Amino acid sequence: MLGVGGQGGNARFELIVPNLLGLVGRHSYNQAIGFDPAANNAAGVVVSDAAEAVIGR
Repeated sequence: MLGVGGQGGNARFELIVPNLLGLVGRHSYNQAIGFDPAANNAAGVVVSDAAEAVIGR
C-alpha cells in the first residue's frame, strides 16, 4: 500500500525500474483507491480502473 496525494481528480505516481535484463517482460498490475467524502457510497471511497504494465515493451 502506498499513499499518493492528488487534487482535482488527478494523482501522479512514478516508479523507478532498475535497468536489469531479468525484469524485461515482467508484468505490473495496479489500481488506486481514494477517500472522497462526496462519493455516493457509504464507504466514502472511489476507485480507478485497473491497469497493467509490461517492463521493456
